Amino acid sequence: MKDINSNFDPQLANLDREEWYDAVEELAEEDGYFEPLGKNYSTIFHEAGPRLIVTFETFGEVFARGNREPRGFDMVRRNGWSHLCILSDGGRWYRDQRIYRYFDRLVDDGFFEDFDQVLFFGDGPGGYAAAAYSVVAPGANVLAIRPVATLDPAQAGWDRRFIKDRQLSFSDRYGYAPDMLEAAAKAFVVFDPRRRDACRAVPCPERAWLARFWAWRRHLAGTRWHWSARAPDRRCNGRKPRYPRFRAALSRASAPA
Repeated sequence: MKDINSNFDPQLANLDREEWYDAVEELAEEDGYFEPLGKNYSTIFHEAGPRLIVTFETFGEVFARGNREPRGFDMVRRNGWSHLCILSDGGRWYRDQRIYRYFDRLVDDGFFEDFDQVLFFGDGPGGYAAAAYSVVAPGANVLAIRPVATLDPAQAGWDRRFIKDRQLSFSDRYGYAPDMLEAAAKAFVVFDPRRRDACRAVPCPERAWLARFWAWRRHLAGTRWHWSARAPDRRCNGRKPRYPRFRAALSRASAPA
């Protein structure tokens, strides 16, 4: 593995779309690679140090940042981490056979075994993907922000968000995210129950919070995991959460078996 590269300075801020892709591909050729995965996805790998961060990001999110860099670039620059970015440009939820085959190839090549520590990171759909694909690197850590477990109507029919995306298959490979966390060393699942989209499926944030909590809790037995969120502190749909009852339920759920 390479040492920290203090000269890593992509300079992507003022580029248009085509220039950005050209610059990223050229940058990746120096210490890694850029590989398209069909029309809607691509991978960017930069090798730096013995720790690897795997991020799942969208082109729109990256382009909206001031420096127009994937999140992992900062880890390369500041801490000398290696970085693998799965970039979505028009794709949905990272449910694509090309991504399956890509990770299969990495496993066959022993890619993740070359690193001392691996972290999977994502937000929203990327949080789902970080959990779902973490199974390819047993012993990895996972930081999933505002993820979902699945959009399969058979298991998440109560969640009325993302209706159009239910045509995607969440029942085949790398499908149900909590199951894929079984091999993780630690899994951090983070979201804010006070957000409107966190209580849209049910009339009270207490019930919405616990529903999501138990969906992950049931499938994390045997995995060291941490869960973080701030308790709801305002009315939702005209009802005030029952705090003592909520906290008691959360305490029981968090207690050691």
